[in-house]
Amino acid sequence: MKERGILAYFHTEEQAKQAAEELKRHGVEIVQVDRFSVIPSTEERDLDNPIAEPISSLAQNVMDADISSPDAGVLAAAHPSASGMADGSGWQSDEDVLVTAVVDESRLEEMRALLESMGARL
Repeated sequence: MKERGILAYFHTEEQAKQAAEELKRHGVEIVQVDRFSVIPSTEERDLDNPIAEPISSLAQNVMDADISSPDAGVLAAAHPSASGMADGSGWQSDEDVLVTAVVDESRLEEMRALLESMGARL
């Protein structure tokens, strides 16, 4: 029996958990839900003194991103959450919840269709 992996991205954790439960109801045994971020960050940094702790990027200040280089800072600052270049329409919201599933190859298309019907981007 050959197996294949599916990576399905969702906007909300609730959507992802519902999709994971639906996969399990359809007999998929290996299902995992994870949240990730496109912006790296650390919890330990304290930005209350911009003179002693200079800001390397707009994204570092606005999104608490951990910026590794000037180039990474420019790229992260272009994100709508940092730049403010969003109109509130919701199109720019992140798909930052990932459902990973391992399915039998013979049921791959069926499970992909199921996830897409539940709002996943594959």
